Amino acid sequence: MNTQPFVSVIVPAYNIADYIGPCLTSLLVPEATQCEIIVVDDGSTDATPEVIAGYDDPRLRVIRQANGGLGSARNTGLDAAQGHYILFVDGDDWVEPDLIPQCISHIQRYPDADLFVFDYVDITEHGSEKRICGNDFWGAKSSAWNKLFKQTLIGNDRFDEDIFYEDLAVVRPWVARAAEIQRIDAVLYNYRFARWGSIMNSFDVQRLLDLPLAVNRCVARIESDARQRGMRSPAERLGQEWKTRLYTFEAFIQGVINRGQQLPDRHIRINYVKQFIDRLNEPESVDTEIIQRHHGLLVAVASRCHLIGAHALGDLLLHGLGEIKNGLRSKFGFS
Repeated sequence: MNTQPFVSVIVPAYNIADYIGPCLTSLLVPEATQCEIIVVDDGSTDATPEVIAGYDDPRLRVIRQANGGLGSARNTGLDAAQGHYILFVDGDDWVEPDLIPQCISHIQRYPDADLFVFDYVDITEHGSEKRICGNDFWGAKSSAWNKLFKQTLIGNDRFDEDIFYEDLAVVRPWVARAAEIQRIDAVLYNYRFARWGSIMNSFDVQRLLDLPLAVNRCVARIESDARQRGMRSPAERLGQEWKTRLYTFEAFIQGVINRGQQLPDRHIRINYVKQFIDRLNEPESVDTEIIQRHHGLLVAVASRCHLIGAHALGDLLLHGLGEIKNGLRSKFGFS
């Protein structure tokens, strides 16, 4: 019986003809043995299928399906995967040539580990920035693509196909479930953070309103896992403030404070924030003291206003004062 570790790399691809080639070239290096590369073409209508067809390699498997979204493509890959371990690589990103060799080496060193995390680089139009990941619930981050998962950790779980932010909804619970997490001390992934037209960078209010739903599902899955393991609370492993931190950092700060400022129209912005908070199962878990420590008193007061339903005042404090100041500067020629 073959007991050697075998890695399945799942690569969703949708209308990324300019990017899928470099991605596959980075994966199909001679050193990347003991692996299969499963490309799921999610109904591409550009030249993506032709680019993929130009690669002839026994490690490469191609599955074509009608467009179903990122979660659907990843689930198709999971259903087809034959590996003991799973890697997710987005088709518009690329990896370092030692990604798979490093993974195999660490699997052999730590055979009991459920999950391995590694560092990555954010690539934007302004440059690049290294991101360090830790081998704990918070340091591992929410993304699927900076991790190597033992297949038994995922089991029969699949990504949600009806919302965006599917990584947050599903990957965080997998990390919380892992009994042993090991860190690979290397930068192994290159993430195109600001590719024009990508899912995460297309500003769409309805997509953003999936963020609170993703956090709700994340929390529910973590709590369900804890009950199934006979734990009184996930806090036994994640700390007393785990839920507060998720609702504050992953939902409110990200969706209301950071993303909300990208909406220039005040009425649309206020309505968006109201809907966002209404979709949170536990808005009372948002901690304005945490917000104050990270963003200052004014933002914390504005956040409290939004949380109690005083949205016009909250918006004035969070955005309106800055807009008034900028308007006066423009009117009177101040720099």
